[in-house]
Amino acid sequence: LGKALRIAKRKLRPEDKGEIPKKIIKEVRALKTLGEKVRKLREDGRKWSLEKLEKESGVNKKQIWRIENDKLKTQPKETTIEKLAEGLGVEKNLLYTQAMKRDMKRRIKRETGEIPPKVMQEVMNLPTLAKRVRKLRNYRGLSLVNLAQKSGVSRDQIYNIEHDKVKWKTKDETITKLAKGLSVEKKVLEIKYVRKIPASVIKEVMELPTLGKRIRKIREYRKWSLEDLAKRAHISDKHINRIENNRLKRKPLSETIENLALGLGVGKRVLTYQNLKNIPPKILDKIMARKKLGNRIRGFREYFKLHESELGKKVKLSGAMISKIELEGRKNPDFVQIAKIANVFGVDVLRLLLGKEAEDYKTQYDRIIKMITILLDGTRQPLSTKQIWSILKRYVEGVTIGKEDVESIIYVNQYLFNHRKLKIYKKIKTMQDDLKEAEKHLILAGGYYRKHLYIWAEYEYKRAAYFAGKESKYLRNGGLEILEKAKKGIEKCDKAITESVRRAAFFDRDKMEITLLNLL
Repeated sequence: LGKALRIAKRKLRPEDKGEIPKKIIKEVRALKTLGEKVRKLREDGRKWSLEKLEKESGVNKKQIWRIENDKLKTQPKETTIEKLAEGLGVEKNLLYTQAMKRDMKRRIKRETGEIPPKVMQEVMNLPTLAKRVRKLRNYRGLSLVNLAQKSGVSRDQIYNIEHDKVKWKTKDETITKLAKGLSVEKKVLEIKYVRKIPASVIKEVMELPTLGKRIRKIREYRKWSLEDLAKRAHISDKHINRIENNRLKRKPLSETIENLALGLGVGKRVLTYQNLKNIPPKILDKIMARKKLGNRIRGFREYFKLHESELGKKVKLSGAMISKIELEGRKNPDFVQIAKIANVFGVDVLRLLLGKEAEDYKTQYDRIIKMITILLDGTRQPLSTKQIWSILKRYVEGVTIGKEDVESIIYVNQYLFNHRKLKIYKKIKTMQDDLKEAEKHLILAGGYYRKHLYIWAEYEYKRAAYFAGKESKYLRNGGLEILEKAKKGIEKCDKAITESVRRAAFFDRDKMEITLLNLL
């Protein structure tokens, strides 16, 4: 009998023992969809029918058929996947697809990860415990049943808390359990409701130079003592006193600043905002005097004591990218990136890009905007770029703009304030420089003509026509006048040269050579 049993065991296949062959498991892992995996395990691995799998797993036959043929509109629940895995005698991870694994990771991250500061501020500003619990539960993507399983509090009790149906005060134990279930600190649910501070007070606070002065200003506005703030922020009153009086040797940690912001009922940015007004004028002039953009950015960064990675986090860029911008590794950096960097430093974008030259452009730009807004009387109408350039060029030439030119034109603010505004500032300056150059060459040409140096005069007239004739489509009055004068001057010079050569040739050949030399 023993021999017969041994022989029978040898002859038994792994399918009969309840194990699936390794080859089939490898093939199942290579498959992409859940339906293909279940069918492969059922037909090739177990050689079962749908009814057999229904008995073993407890999942309905129709549901299994839908899963196998990918006819479900949504992904099946985890409980159904677990039942199928137990019925087939396989690990649960074998049935999961890559998409399902990604969703699992995202869900776990959402359920247990850190909550963004904006959402946390919204939660802290809510007046009751009920609203805070509901807000956090919806953000985490948890149902009442899921939260009950995670926290250990009954579903009905959570429902009553969320709908303010609890007659008595909720126990301390239930709050701790809910905080664990929602994966937040207990103080987020316990902290008392505080009204929002008006915008005028926040502006005053943000203009203050140091962190300590800002904290004291908000605390005094709230009419709190150091002990009251210490209880709300979960920081010792001695430490808060040191921060307020700037007695700390090092900069306080970001966690302490976050706790203070939550305790004071303001955003973290109100305490950490860096204002350009706080920089002394001598240091500001030194930074702005630097020629390269990268050197200016580095100067501001070093003044505010920010590392490249810290600045990168605020701007949503890598530290390597900021070092490239600083070292002029990128020839043409993106305007949006520089605008974000300027916003961190509290500097105007134009001022950061151009340095000291920005002031000249700014004054011209403000004049144009004022003039055009007065003419438009506040009406905003769509404009073409050519018409904008015509207005700008007429302004540069000192011509007054009439209403007829502007009625069918874009509202200039919308065009000039976008990322191409820098080009327009530069264009205005180049146009003015071109007109100045044209006038200079006209004056020189007149002088040479009086001295009978006609070839030199012709050359200067041509230079004047070149500078005045740039983008001649949009030139008005000033530019056109210079063009006409230059053309007339060229014609005069041609006539004078031909007449002088004819006279010299009429008298003598030697005299002709002398006259040509004199002309040159």
